[in-house]
Amino acid sequence: AVFPQPYASYVASLSKTTRYRVRSGDSLWAIARKLGTTVARLREENGLSSSRILTGQVLDVPIA
Repeated sequence: AVFPQPYASYVASLSKTTRYRVRSGDSLWAIARKLGTTVARLREENGLSSSRILTGQVLDVPIA
């Protein structure tokens, strides 16, 4: 999408992510809390329809 110049950098910053490999005992809530995001944003960023995650799974985590 093309955005007016004042909004381009804001939108670009929203789409930045880092990768996180799920460890045994992790939950979306714990990952979100540890990395400063929300469960809703984690689910949206990764196309998750539930909060179920698997050890070894790699998640994209939005960063501020």
